[in-house]
Amino acid sequence: MTQKQDTVELMAGGKPFTIQYIQSQNLQWKYISVIPTEYIKESVNQIRNVTLLVVSISIILSIILTIYIVNGLYRPMNKILSYINIIGDRKTIENKKKNRNEFALINGIIDYVYKENQTLQDNYEKSRPMLQDKFIYDIINGQIDSDSEKLGLEIGIELPFPFYQVIVYVIDGEIPGSLKKYKISHEEDVVKMREIAELTLGEQCKCYFLAKDEQTIVSVLNAPESFYELSGMNEYLAKVQEYFMNKGDLPYVIGVGNSYKGIRNCYRSFIDALETIKYQIVKGQNSVIYIDEVKNTNGAVISYPLEKETQLIMITKSGNSENVVKMLEDIFYENFSEDVLSPEMIDNLFHALAGTAVRTIFEMRLTNEQIFTDKQDIYKELDQRKSISEKKQYVIWIFKTIALFAADNKRGQQNYVLEKIDRYLEENYNKEISLDTVAAVVNLSASYLSFVFKENSGLNFVDYVNQFRLRKAKELLENTSYNISQIAELVGYSSANSFSKVFKKYNGISPAQYRKI
Repeated sequence: MTQKQDTVELMAGGKPFTIQYIQSQNLQWKYISVIPTEYIKESVNQIRNVTLLVVSISIILSIILTIYIVNGLYRPMNKILSYINIIGDRKTIENKKKNRNEFALINGIIDYVYKENQTLQDNYEKSRPMLQDKFIYDIINGQIDSDSEKLGLEIGIELPFPFYQVIVYVIDGEIPGSLKKYKISHEEDVVKMREIAELTLGEQCKCYFLAKDEQTIVSVLNAPESFYELSGMNEYLAKVQEYFMNKGDLPYVIGVGNSYKGIRNCYRSFIDALETIKYQIVKGQNSVIYIDEVKNTNGAVISYPLEKETQLIMITKSGNSENVVKMLEDIFYENFSEDVLSPEMIDNLFHALAGTAVRTIFEMRLTNEQIFTDKQDIYKELDQRKSISEKKQYVIWIFKTIALFAADNKRGQQNYVLEKIDRYLEENYNKEISLDTVAAVVNLSASYLSFVFKENSGLNFVDYVNQFRLRKAKELLENTSYNISQIAELVGYSSANSFSKVFKKYNGISPAQYRKI
């Protein structure tokens, strides 16, 4: 130990030891460490063996897990490939398989699935119009279930409102023989009518169309109850009539069913609308017919007793054409002024008049050839006339006269309704008044009553009632000393403020200013 610091390897008793020593610089001491090398090597060997064991086990587990994951991944891939082998074009997949690249194979499967999904999506979009038509068809025929509204949303038909109403448009006319083998399409008409609906109805209701057959288009309206207090429906139907008139090629008739609450009751409105179409004989072609007009036939009877037939024959035989016209006018008035007859009753009435004409000719001991320039089959000619107006004109012509007006009957009925409403308003204008209440008074639907208001006064229901009340308010302002609040209450307004706003809206000045004038 001649050096200050050193390490020495020694054997003692046949076992290795490591000796380390160092000499202190300050003290004359030497520090010696004896390390049993064999013991440390044994400990290190144990640690190495344990480490190797853990690594080996980890490698084995990793291999097992990898095999499990690979099998789990390729099992669905193989199933997808088997489906593709059955149903699809496999060129993309086969090209990837030739490369023997698993990632390329997966990429090929993804491409194929995406392509097939896109094809399905494209086919669905192409089929959407047919699905919508089928959905509307099921609604109007009552073939719906609890999931129908959800299905409607999925195919683009939104029905958020509680009330449903059906309108049927029948485009009539003879189809030329050369065109009968072709299916007539109303796609252009549906597109135009949809544009009119969007323009006039806006967001206040939803309107969907179905070209049902070669002559019939059906629209389904979905609206809130408040919709029928406005005049949007009247404006829409007026625009549709204007469109058909501008086309000018085929006659039409529009039937309007009643509105019903709930999608399951929509078929009832469709039945109503179909029933109205029969009554084109009453109103003629190129007209709008409401179900209320059809319902008025309840209890209607033909008024043409034997006494009147005998009187008509005598007047005709006397040659007094003016009295013949007057007599026919009386008969038409008695049958069409208030009650609307059914088509069958109308045919019976006109056939009876035709029989009277034949009997008159017989009693005069004449023949058809002597009276008419050409041979007349009166019954056949009558049946060829489709409307009451045409039948009237023909009957009057048969009895040597001129045509009688037809539209005034409807006007007379509507004037009667307005007079009845005015009487109701006169008695109740100081109370709360709604369209439904007034409709019940005159036994009409709210939609048809709204039409009557617009047709006769140019006003919707709210404006009509407001103007009626304001006329009463002006009388009170002019002739009494009541204050504004008292007058507002007397004419049916909830407050003086609301009364003043309405008064100024319609008259341009406030009630106080009006009183000073």
